Amino acid sequence: LWVYVVVEVNPSSAQVTRNVPIQFVNEDRLNETGLAVLSCDVTTASVFYTGQRSDTSKLKADDFKVTIDLRGMVEGTNTVKIKVSGPDGVNIDTSNLQRVNVVVEKLVKIDVPITPKVINLADGESEPYIVKMSKDVVSVSGAKSLIDSIVNVRAELDAKAVGESVKAISCKLIPVDKKGEIISGVDLSTDAISIKTLMLSKKTVDLEVNVKEDDEAVARNVIIPETISIKGDTALLIGIDKIVCEDLDISNVYENCEIELKPILPNGIEIASDSEELNAYIEVTNGM
Repeated sequence: LWVYVVVEVNPSSAQVTRNVPIQFVNEDRLNETGLAVLSCDVTTASVFYTGQRSDTSKLKADDFKVTIDLRGMVEGTNTVKIKVSGPDGVNIDTSNLQRVNVVVEKLVKIDVPITPKVINLADGESEPYIVKMSKDVVSVSGAKSLIDSIVNVRAELDAKAVGESVKAISCKLIPVDKKGEIISGVDLSTDAISIKTLMLSKKTVDLEVNVKEDDEAVARNVIIPETISIKGDTALLIGIDKIVCEDLDISNVYENCEIELKPILPNGIEIASDSEELNAYIEVTNGM
């Protein structure tokens, strides 16, 4: 009695790959109609497929494409089908998604100021000085709700790349809201700018402010920072032990408020980043 066992060397099997990114196609066609995508209710999909083990054993999410065609969409919520494709030798069975909701709004384009932000600053003894930025504004376009939430575009300047002599550094641009959170889904006219910069020494010195107050009938408490952080060439900083501000006139202050202080800086000296918001707080303790 003979028994034959047949072994399939390269069997076909059912597989699933999860977290495949959903991509938009024909976004330029949608933009030409004055519209833009605000959101999609999902960002990834799971793809179910069959194929021989030799074809499927090393497949990753990047090997599949899940797309949404934006042509013909209108303002509001659009419920549409997705399209799934994969590599040769694989038969796509289905996806966990059949339809998705895409919200479309009016396309808006504005100019937004660029604000440099230093990252990877190793210590508090030095700080980059920005000589010049190649641009100080950038055009940003996208769905109206997204554009309305943008406060500025951040240019990230890596302190590790800054040296003691001036050089230009390419800095990535990132649109952010008032909380500093990144706004995605918008297009910038350029992804990066060039910033000419060099590293300067920092020093904390005394801050001197002369307060002028003519109306003695009103009692006021004036709270002023005792010190200021400045930056510049080490040789210049050595001879500086205090910075004097312009006179602070509070004669016409009759309610609690903050007033910006205006330091008088020697040539070659700049305010360091931790003293950029330098204010006096005026507390009125009794009225006229």
